Amino acid sequence: MENREKLIVQASWVSIGGNALLSVLKIVIGFLAGSLAVVADGIDSAGDIVASIITLFTAHVVSRPPNLKFAYGYERADTIASKLLSFIIFFAGAQLAISTVHRLIEGIEREIPSMLAIYVTIFSILGKISLAWYQTKIGKRTGSLMLQANGRNMLGDVIISGAVLVGLFFTFTLKMPVFDTVTALLVSVWIIYVA
Repeated sequence: MENREKLIVQASWVSIGGNALLSVLKIVIGFLAGSLAVVADGIDSAGDIVASIITLFTAHVVSRPPNLKFAYGYERADTIASKLLSFIIFFAGAQLAISTVHRLIEGIEREIPSMLAIYVTIFSILGKISLAWYQTKIGKRTGSLMLQANGRNMLGDVIISGAVLVGLFFTFTLKMPVFDTVTALLVSVWIIYVA
């Protein structure tokens, strides 16, 4: 049980560090490059940081031995944390959808993002694949539903970043910045679906 907790805690810290790096890079470069879709992808990664912190806290709760109040132990905390993660992911997606629809309705003329947006998106895809593989591997080894759910969420993030990359391609090819905003809206719908 002690080794299980250590592995879950270690996987949570790796996730927090990796997502923090990717989130800051995407949000900062998204603003600098002028890409709402990359900023949206960064906000999604920030949600992953919160998810990993919940996983970290839950790992400590789950490791407690059974007592008179909880004769079968604290394993249910894993399930409760998984539901909480789903709610957080849904909320982030809904907020993003609302702000993106608002931008589309405003119809403000936007500039085409810079190439930095493409570079950070490619880096994000590679980083998220690595994090998803690691979370899933440790989740299966420890039997942690939280880590496995976090790994699936990160694979969803790879799809999100791929969609952002496709949106950026169309934005550059067709010289239409609205594709970037539409891509941000699609990313928000995907986030809600994953939740």
